[in-house]
Amino acid sequence: MAYRHLKGHEMVKNYLKKALGKGVFSHAYFFEGQEGVGKLEMAKEFAKAVNCQEGSGDACDACLSCRKANLGNHPDIIVVGPDGRSIKNEQVKVIQTEMHLKPYESRRKVFIIDSADTMTPQAQNSLLKILEEPPFSCLVILVSANAAGLLPTVKSRCQRLHFDGNESGSVPQAKIEGLTIGKVEAIDEAFCFAGDCLARDIKSMLERSEALSKMDRRECLNTIEMILTCFRDLSVYKETKNGKFIVNHDKINDIMNLECKADGKAFYRIVEALMDAIEKMNKNVNQQMAVDHLILKIQEALQ
Repeated sequence: MAYRHLKGHEMVKNYLKKALGKGVFSHAYFFEGQEGVGKLEMAKEFAKAVNCQEGSGDACDACLSCRKANLGNHPDIIVVGPDGRSIKNEQVKVIQTEMHLKPYESRRKVFIIDSADTMTPQAQNSLLKILEEPPFSCLVILVSANAAGLLPTVKSRCQRLHFDGNESGSVPQAKIEGLTIGKVEAIDEAFCFAGDCLARDIKSMLERSEALSKMDRRECLNTIEMILTCFRDLSVYKETKNGKFIVNHDKINDIMNLECKADGKAFYRIVEALMDAIEKMNKNVNQQMAVDHLILKIQEALQ
């Protein structure tokens, strides 16, 4: 009954209802899909159904647990979002502590991490430890519109459910499709951009800034998101010196060559600048202004 409030995504709804009805469901889910398609709402409804006192596979919307969930004050359903522009390591550490406490009044504690792709590299590594050895009484739901922003090791430990923009929703096959030639070229260009930045090559940076400004808005946004994965990889590798935590595994040699060209704080500030630029682009801020501000912030981070 809870899912009736949500439009579309019938395949996802049926999948979750059947899993819960049989009592066989994952300890962690990753709800992915573009902004505004109802991923967070679905996560909240699923969390409500998990702890419904009727235990039918769906929420009854009448029991005390469901009523508390509807009011947003259920003690065992915790929603975590960005503190500023990102989800900090301290926030994930709080989740880690909470997980090892018994549920207050329900069968399970459900932790919904909204905009999960904004987690800092340190926060993602802390979350990875949680996902590797989760307490039985806990469930984690990651919600994100940018799957590329999450470590492969984090995504691989979750049941991934994709939400289509046409509201139909689908449950994808458990495999990773091969990269297209266009995507490989885009990754190469993103690492070239990172290389120019870390070489403090102002002329090349300005040329790339001009090229970004002249792109179609969606292409520009996609390019900035790709650059973000590069600097996230650099930040993660700088801290861990472990290639298994990076997204662009085929670029490990580039990452090893580039990570020594700046300190961890610089990489972190660049990641923040890229996330800020993506946020501005999504809010329809003037593209030229967003790109110019991004280049300025990258230069400041490397000073």
